[in-house]
Amino acid sequence: MGVRDDELAPRAGWPLGINNLASETALPVAENGAPLAVREARNVDFDVAGKPQRRDGYALAVPGTRVHSAWSDPAWPWGLFVTDDTLTALHPDERTEPIVDGLASGWPVAYERLNDAVLWSNGVQSGVIGLDLDAMPWACPTPERPPQVAVESGGALVAGHYQLAMTFLDARGRESGASSAMAIDVPANSRLRLSQLPQPLDPLRVPRVRVYLSSGADGVFRVAATVPTGVLELIVREPAAGRVLETLHLRPLPAGQGVCVHNGRQFVARGNEVWFSPPLRYGLTHPGRDRVGFAGRVDLIAPVADGSDGAGLFVADSKRTYFLSGASPADWRQVIAYPIGAIPGASIRLTGEVWNLPTKAPLPVWIAVPAPLLLAAA
Repeated sequence: MGVRDDELAPRAGWPLGINNLASETALPVAENGAPLAVREARNVDFDVAGKPQRRDGYALAVPGTRVHSAWSDPAWPWGLFVTDDTLTALHPDERTEPIVDGLASGWPVAYERLNDAVLWSNGVQSGVIGLDLDAMPWACPTPERPPQVAVESGGALVAGHYQLAMTFLDARGRESGASSAMAIDVPANSRLRLSQLPQPLDPLRVPRVRVYLSSGADGVFRVAATVPTGVLELIVREPAAGRVLETLHLRPLPAGQGVCVHNGRQFVARGNEVWFSPPLRYGLTHPGRDRVGFAGRVDLIAPVADGSDGAGLFVADSKRTYFLSGASPADWRQVIAYPIGAIPGASIRLTGEVWNLPTKAPLPVWIAVPAPLLLAAA
């Protein structure tokens, strides 16, 4: 049996909006007994005065199969979503373009903007999509081995104990982690003949190979030569005098269920750990050093106050939410921010203006568990 129109009473609003925590008979009321909150409202939003407004409806824009993991950014020219097993771009004219196929079926994808690219990961796969929609891995692949080395006379190398390592450089100028270093004892006035230089699997995307050689004096790796991919033999006649190697012991970051960029580092939530990159070495990590463990699966990783004194990360596992304060992981101070966790995938960043806060900086917002409580982290 429905409600007749003459049984309806006009209301100016409910200043406290929705209250689904109190019992149905204990909702807050004003002094005159008028209710200040409602128990339930469907497809309704409340303004700051508590006045309800019906939500706009939806219309089908783009059909798909098992569509999930939609992403967009106001400053970005296209959006992303997954349909079936394909990561797909959505253009402003509603035209779609497949980017990466073969994704693990049903696994939600996390995204993060990084300069002129978008990082993505679904926990088992990951990559970078450039502004031109070119899909790449998070990092340039690492050479699997050093080259063959023969010591010959007729060079300008001084006597000493040398080490040699290799890196790749991709078309975007990103340098890989270094191969395992090999030690070489060199007599005076020698040169090194390098053969079977390691080659990348995709020479078009990785067009250069770089050789580093430590000096016999200080043991510091410096660039000895940079050659095009495809060169298999090289002679090093003089001590290395180029830039110092910065990617020794680094390897590509693993895929994870969450990813973000903060204070010049990339962070990845993987299982019950948070992995991170060295400063400005996005996509790379030191596997034995650059990670922090938590009691349960990391369901939320949200940065705040990038580049300021209040910088840090909110990290939620299955039991609680922590705040890791500090500009870099070496300075982190961990405190419990909330005694509950977060719903996976239920986070977003909104400017402080949305919450009437005196900042235009993006602030992380998420839905906590077990209660549907909205938390804004200033």
